[in-house]
Amino acid sequence: MNANLLRRLSACAFLPLLGTAAAVAQDSHSHAAQEHGSEHDHGPHAGEVEGLAMGVVLDGFAIFGDAGDEARGDSYNRVVLRGAEFDISGEIDELGWAYLVAGFGDEGGNEFEFELLEAAVWLDELPKKFSVRAGRYLADLGKWNGLHVHERPFPFEDGARQAAFGGSLIVNGLELHQRYDEDDFHLRWSLGLATNFEGHSHPVLDFQDPRSEEGHSHGFESGSVGDRELSDFAWTGRIAGLHEFGDDLSFQWGVSAFLTEDGLLEEHDEGGSLEQFALGQNTLSLDFLVRMGDGHHGHTQTAGLELYLHNRDLVDEATDSIKSADGVGLSGFLEHGLTENWSLGTQASWWERPDKLDGGDWFSGQQAGRQLAVYASWSPSETQRLRFALSHFDPTPYSPADWVVALQWVVRLGNHRHGLDW
Repeated sequence: MNANLLRRLSACAFLPLLGTAAAVAQDSHSHAAQEHGSEHDHGPHAGEVEGLAMGVVLDGFAIFGDAGDEARGDSYNRVVLRGAEFDISGEIDELGWAYLVAGFGDEGGNEFEFELLEAAVWLDELPKKFSVRAGRYLADLGKWNGLHVHERPFPFEDGARQAAFGGSLIVNGLELHQRYDEDDFHLRWSLGLATNFEGHSHPVLDFQDPRSEEGHSHGFESGSVGDRELSDFAWTGRIAGLHEFGDDLSFQWGVSAFLTEDGLLEEHDEGGSLEQFALGQNTLSLDFLVRMGDGHHGHTQTAGLELYLHNRDLVDEATDSIKSADGVGLSGFLEHGLTENWSLGTQASWWERPDKLDGGDWFSGQQAGRQLAVYASWSPSETQRLRFALSHFDPTPYSPADWVVALQWVVRLGNHRHGLDW
């Protein structure tokens, strides 16, 4: 497929859980109301908490590894707090609520940066099941982008999203949502306009993204040459469905898109003269999630898959011209719940960098990375989860892979509500 076809496919997207549930039971209550389409639930968490709610989440790792490349050696054999997250939320009036999420993120070298992650207003009690979100937030793009990393049902940030956006896509903008519910079928769509956007991540694995600095990826970030214009903004869109087949089987699917014509800024120093280039990127995402349960014995099986297709503008330094390259990314997980407290799973990713210097077509395998992990999760209570993981990590084709052993410990205090889980 060529770039023009990708742009057409991406534009079509604008036409109108399991792994973390045991550790964050109050979250799962919120998500269940959303996923099962309560007639009173027009938005993500409408009406489940009255007044002001506050919460704290600590996400820590003990990580040990044998680095195949000396450049990644500093990433291992350490105990690190990946993030300390503080959130506050509350009802505004009968129309909706607002939330703010801030925290400290690991910058490497025992340094932490305080940052505003989200600050948004949700008007989710509008007529006809419309809702509006405005402010700074995790974009409605794909199955898992709307959840913070400690809420996802796998231990590591997946390489496919890391390559596409440098982590989770955070935007400043406005989103319009609507949902439709009928018996065992639920459908929703969203359309968003982002005036600013960036990739955000504190990965405990070193993806060696050339755009990242000290493990904190802010390289995928909006910018403009001269005054900002409409072409510098980004559009996001998503349509998603949930099918329920009785109490023990459900299937989710989603189609998402991210489009910016000139929203990425790249600067080159040409003999003391700074030259700026406005670049674009189009990304189409497909996601699927199947959940099977056994109400009598507490056994559950969950499988999820996400596919990313990209077309990104690149700067040809030899000619100072702009060309484009296609890239693809795949990520998925499979988890088996043994009991309400224990589960076993596996996580895998395969990705091409959208900004690969040698261009190439989709699935060419050029500049591709691979990631595979197996893990066991234990949630002794509603407020904490421990997860042991073993990973085979090969972020570039130019150096040997790493073997990594990690222990993740997530602790949650108070109330936690801000995620958009389908």
